[in-house]
Amino acid sequence: MNLDYYQRPFYLISQPIVSEVIKQPHSKRKSFWGLIPEKEYSYLQSKELIDTYYSSISKEIEKIVSSKSRMYWLHLSRRISPSTSGRDKSPITIGITRKIIDGAIEKYAKDEFCEHIGITGEIEISEVFDGLLLSDDFKYERELLKSLPRQIVLTKFNQTNMLEYYTLEKLAYEVWKCGATLRALGKGATIKINHSDKEYFTEIRTPELAFLIDNYDDRNFSFITTRKGVVLENKDDLDSGKLLVPIYNVSNIKMDLFNHIFKQFDIPLSFGEDMMTNFLPILYPLRGFYNNNKPLFSSFFKKYNIEVVSILTVITAVAYRIFHKLFLEKNVAMVKPLFLRGYHGPILESDILKELDYFKNFAFLNLELDEDEKKKVNIKEGFEFLKLQNRDTIDLLFVAPLKLFIPVSKDRFIIDYSKISQILDDLMFQVGIKDENFKGDLFEYVTNKTKSILPTNQCHSNNNSSKQIDYAIAVNKILVICECKLKENSIGYYKGNMQSINQRRENVIDLSINESNQKAIWLSENPKGRNYDISEFDYILPIGLSAFKEFIPSTSKKYWITESIPRVLTIEEFNKIIDNQIISKNNYNLIKIKNSVKNNEQ
Repeated sequence: MNLDYYQRPFYLISQPIVSEVIKQPHSKRKSFWGLIPEKEYSYLQSKELIDTYYSSISKEIEKIVSSKSRMYWLHLSRRISPSTSGRDKSPITIGITRKIIDGAIEKYAKDEFCEHIGITGEIEISEVFDGLLLSDDFKYERELLKSLPRQIVLTKFNQTNMLEYYTLEKLAYEVWKCGATLRALGKGATIKINHSDKEYFTEIRTPELAFLIDNYDDRNFSFITTRKGVVLENKDDLDSGKLLVPIYNVSNIKMDLFNHIFKQFDIPLSFGEDMMTNFLPILYPLRGFYNNNKPLFSSFFKKYNIEVVSILTVITAVAYRIFHKLFLEKNVAMVKPLFLRGYHGPILESDILKELDYFKNFAFLNLELDEDEKKKVNIKEGFEFLKLQNRDTIDLLFVAPLKLFIPVSKDRFIIDYSKISQILDDLMFQVGIKDENFKGDLFEYVTNKTKSILPTNQCHSNNNSSKQIDYAIAVNKILVICECKLKENSIGYYKGNMQSINQRRENVIDLSINESNQKAIWLSENPKGRNYDISEFDYILPIGLSAFKEFIPSTSKKYWITESIPRVLTIEEFNKIIDNQIISKNNYNLIKIKNSVKNNEQ
């Protein structure tokens, strides 16, 4: 791939500042916490301090972002590699920091173009990068801009502007830090102020809490469910109904793995062996999302007065548009929104609606809509729902709700493909129905590495008692039984509210453990019943399964399979311990099966 107009200027502008800017936290850390007396603070005091600090950080972000246009910030940020300007550079933190920047752009930036961007053909080359391209060293970039179609470029942009972006990245990191600290406080930590430490405030954790939080952080999040707790995959069709959507490449995946796909479709494009792009296309199961969330559609309509199928048709049409243009039309320009930028535009609203109307029929096929569902689709209403309008609802700590169609001038929009997976992740959040057992049925499907050893309905003993076991699998002579709890998290939980975290402990962790214990004891006392027989096993291990990674509240053996593996697991964690044969007679919480087979046969 050829160099773009900004790459060498960016390198020249940023080199003197990048190495220095990331060495220290944002100056707001010092100016705020330097005024707070040095000591350890109670939970309530700590929370109040963090909340106040977050408020001050938000004002700084608003001040910076509101000074320029949304198009400027999108153009700039999407051409800088995802990272953080802080101590924590884990992929999850990088991803959250970038989402915070995206949220800030939606929430605070100007709607109209600003003086810092222009359109080639309407401005002179001397205006690009404040005249930097007039240098003999940038002849390539000058010729490139002359030869290419009209495009957005940076105009009044220099080292000060680059520093401003990294300052914004630092502030976004501070927002992440506030959120992470609030979640730690909700789990029992406090904070201590130390003016001699450049971090200025640190969490104080007991040894037990330190272990519990580190254990939680070291585990992987579940990626097979939405924020509602509904699995993404369609159990009837795991191969089709999926389309490529870009997500931030926070793990620095090399893109040459796509070269064989380009070759397969005869696309004249290839990535270098070590090339990493800002975005990584993933296959998103749009049809699976549609089928698996159907029980929630009526409740969604009552809440928002719009058919879910209108929203999904628009999203699918947008995703199919990328596939069609890149893989069928061989339009290599589509590699930019898919791999490099995550967005496309600016585009006239009327042109977007025309394309949505054209590609809606492909969306119908991809989602396999029946005639009745097709009649419910209103493209204009779906577009309006997915258009950024009410900026006040965006919460930077929660990083939601974000939108697909971002206005950047009076009648033009950016299609921000990078938001698709997050929009769908959040779409059904807090949309409830009386009976949500359908989530368990779907969840159990992805649990079933093999068919459950026990009946999926009631297990009937010979003494006329019965219990329902969600799922059971054998590992050697140990029967592992699972109790599924698929309650969605609250906004308060994500923000570290102590009451919400305690409710999560009671309603998911403790409940799943207690109920699985009761069922395991019952099975151990009734190893052979009218429709089951587990008399060949020696032990039962009762565990809980959740749609989400759960914070384990204690080191008490009650909550653990081993010293480091908790008893309430995600599906991915569960499958891993089964695959690796980690279950053994040395595990905690094994319940011995009583030898009552002879008695049952008498």
